Amino acid sequence: MESLDSKKGARERLTRREQCDKERPCKACKKLAVSVPQVVCWQFQDFLTVLFPDFIRGHFRKEEMAKFVSENIEEFKVGGVEKPCMVELSSGRLFSTTLTIRAKFFTPKTQELLKHWHVNLRGNMMDLQERVSAPIGLDSEAGPQRDELRKKAKEYVHSIAQEPAYVDQLTAGHKHTDLPRKVLKIVQRYAQRTQVSPRMLLFFPSQTAPS
Repeated sequence: MESLDSKKGARERLTRREQCDKERPCKACKKLAVSVPQVVCWQFQDFLTVLFPDFIRGHFRKEEMAKFVSENIEEFKVGGVEKPCMVELSSGRLFSTTLTIRAKFFTPKTQELLKHWHVNLRGNMMDLQERVSAPIGLDSEAGPQRDELRKKAKEYVHSIAQEPAYVDQLTAGHKHTDLPRKVLKIVQRYAQRTQVSPRMLLFFPSQTAPS
């Protein structure tokens, strides 16, 4: 019969669970399974294909982005003149954290590129509205700019996942159930208490898109 102390110790190890290594099952889970036989060595990469299917992030591949720029953008100039600018991005009105990046105006090959469809929520109704965007983008040929953007994006992700309003903002579109908010709150609290990267929090399913 397992003692109450050993069960308590097992619960504590689950709370402050060590990060799994490449071995399956990993050493930490093997040790934990002695007290908790039901434990399963699930690792985050096991869920990548389900949480992040190719149609969500496939267009962010370097070759896909280069192809898109080549097919749709004439040049990162307007009338033959470079026009740089600064753009401040926000992922929601409740967030104080913003991401400021250097960008350039460009000349599109067709005006169709600047047309986008946005979801418009009105109570329980939803419709699509066509909007026209400004011809501003990131020049993929600017190597130093990529390094700067990568550093800024990493800092932005870390900051936004720590925001007090993070959970409420990401689940604001869920009107008929409180379950996503409760689950994401648990995940955020877990990430704050462990070594889990806050990046995983940014992909929690939500009906609200970054603005």
